This record gives sequence, structure tokens and C-alpha cells, in this order.
Amino acid sequence: MKFEDIKDLMKKPEPKADTYEAGMAQNQLLKIGTHAIKIHNMLDNDAEMESWVAKKIDLASNYVKSVHGYTAGQKAGTYDDDGMTEDAGEGHMSKSQLYATAKMAIELIDMIDKGDDLEGWVQTKLNLAADYLQAVYHYEDYQKLNPY
Repeated sequence: MKFEDIKDLMKKPEPKADTYEAGMAQNQLLKIGTHAIKIHNMLDNDAEMESWVAKKIDLASNYVKSVHGYTAGQKAGTYDDDGMTEDAGEGHMSKSQLYATAKMAIELIDMIDKGDDLEGWVQTKLNLAADYLQAVYHYEDYQKLNPY
């Protein structure tokens, strides 16, 4: 599945969770990918942001990265910043993390089959990542309408 395919996933109704953890994980991954792309499109590269917003994006990205590495059967690698310099704006760094997060969420949707038995920590990390990105999305959406 490609990054552009998330647009098609966003148009489809969320998959119904089955009685297994995998169905719930796929639902959370769809939310994670959807919110990551929406937030990515909201942010400007040079944007300053609240520290908690950047922290939630960072945590969500790390959670998805750890699940991705585990599910792929590999150790999770370090964050690849594509040669960004330290003086890049917070928006640029967060957008890069959101892109990587959405990409890994899409890959995980394909890796996890309904009925797979997932460990509890996997579901916990996906739930937290989805919650964090949803909170950031709603905050950024509100800020676009009512800047302070």
C-alpha cells in the first residue's frame, strides 16, 4: 500500500472490529494514519507549536515505530530525518514524523490480519498513538478556526 492510498482509506468506512485484537489494531491504525495525514497537511514547515503538541506527535510516532519494528520482525531503527538540520522549524520536524507515522500505519494495516493474536503492549501503544494524534488534530483544527 502506498502513502497516497490513505486518501482512499479515509473515504471508506472504518473496518468493523472482530473479536480479536487484530481487528481493533487495524481500526486504530486507520485512525492513526488518517489523523497523521490530516495534521501533516495542517502544519506549516516554519510553524511554532505548543510543546505538548510536538511531544504527543513524537510519542505517537515512536509508539507506531516500535510496533512496526516488532511486527516486521526487525528491531525498530532510529529516526531518519532525511538530512534535516537542527535549525529546521518545529513544523518541518513534526511533518516529517507524521509522514513516517502514516506510512508505517499503512504498512502495519497490511501486516496484521484479522484474527491475529497480538500482545497486549502492541494494542496499548496503538491506542495511545491514536489518542495522541486525535488530540493534536482537534487542537490544530480549532487553532485554524480560532487562532490565539
